[in-house]
Amino acid sequence: MPSEHEDLEVTLLDIRQTLQNNDGLSDGSTGRLLSPWAEALVKLGFTFARALELHEQSNATLAICLPRIEFAALLLALGVIKWKTSKASPKEGLERLHALVGTWVSYEHNGVTKVGRLDQVPQNEDGYVRILEFKGKKVPNFEDMSLEERKRYIPPKSAGLWHLVESEWWATIKPVGREFDDQRGAPAHQVARIAGAARNSSIVEKLIGSGAEYWLMTSREKPIRIIGCKSRLDGELQEDIPLADNSGTLKLIPMLRPAGSEEYAASSHIWVGSCTKMQCVDPESICIIEGGRLLEDNLIASSRNSRVVLLGRNAPSYEEAAQIVKNAFLHRSKEFTVNCVKVPLHIKVLSFIHK
Repeated sequence: MPSEHEDLEVTLLDIRQTLQNNDGLSDGSTGRLLSPWAEALVKLGFTFARALELHEQSNATLAICLPRIEFAALLLALGVIKWKTSKASPKEGLERLHALVGTWVSYEHNGVTKVGRLDQVPQNEDGYVRILEFKGKKVPNFEDMSLEERKRYIPPKSAGLWHLVESEWWATIKPVGREFDDQRGAPAHQVARIAGAARNSSIVEKLIGSGAEYWLMTSREKPIRIIGCKSRLDGELQEDIPLADNSGTLKLIPMLRPAGSEEYAASSHIWVGSCTKMQCVDPESICIIEGGRLLEDNLIASSRNSRVVLLGRNAPSYEEAAQIVKNAFLHRSKEFTVNCVKVPLHIKVLSFIHK
């Protein structure tokens, strides 16, 4: 790995830059939404995941050296997810709705966004889609009740409302990617967030690809394991990132859907952990490891996994971490090449099959 390189400032302001070219979603492009450095990281994740599958390699290492590592792990994970969604068969019409039976969905009814569990789908467009919306009964103020009244209190049962949705509204039915309490249903503040996410689905389609929304919210694949500064990564997931054309902002969390968050428990795609000594993980999981003082131990723990190692040249332990990667490369078992188009000069990559 290079130890000296021109250090270019990488900040959120770079997101405002407009891409000069659009290579199409088939190669991991973000559809002119992100800046060149962010585009390069998404493409690297996409290309790495594609190379792993096409060449059936299970223990490849991709080392990336860049000025600083903010947002790098999440953008790489987004690229891996883009590759996975590109293989998913898009479902349309009644086929899409049949696949959602038994799951919680959002839908429009007379201009109001509602959330319920999809129960039944007809065989043709002449029928109705049946959705069960749970309505929780109001609970009394227990502080105003005496001890005896509390003992005698019997909680009311939830009342379920069946909605028969006509075909003109079927296009508004979308998976929400999580489960709710059947007795109380979806809280109002969660319904409001789900409604906002549904309105922003066009941005998700540009980043991930058309027809990928169902896969994003229903997939049960092994999550990508990200090991790094957890507090910083959690903050980056919630960050409002300006789009390149200043038409709005986006958050990475609805696409990456981290494990450990109740909202995304049913469809998580990443797991974020602190940069401490790793435990062995499922060999099917791709690991993204931020370089640090425990990097050597973490490389040993992830020897059964395909992995990406991120080295920031501004990190205090950069020289030591770079030497560890060099040693791993010198002891590689064979070559493994990741061909990515137009990687910026300040980003350097090294790929190999590790022992």
